[in-house]
Amino acid sequence: RHLATSLEMARDEDIGSIPADGDRHESTLRRYLGSLRAMGSSPAFDRAFLRYQIRHHDHEVNALRAMRPAARDDDLEQHIDETLPVIERHLNRSRELGARLGVSVP
Repeated sequence: RHLATSLEMARDEDIGSIPADGDRHESTLRRYLGSLRAMGSSPAFDRAFLRYQIRHHDHEVNALRAMRPAARDDDLEQHIDETLPVIERHLNRSRELGARLGVSVP
């Protein structure tokens, strides 16, 4: 179900249209989403989508790990602590699927 939702988001015209100023990672991901939108359903799309998922989830895991020590609000700490393992599972699953399909992510 999550993968199907992600696929729909990758094809959604409104997603990724305006990157935040100075956010190089976000700009790169949004360009990548734009290229995914232009692809038809194919094995190439599957590989490109998994590359995107791996990069995106890896970035999010690293960001949460880096920001967690600075969090002081109990609710925010709890949110990070609950979110991190979910994103790590998504990253691991994306890597597993990617390995199966021959996806290489630098």
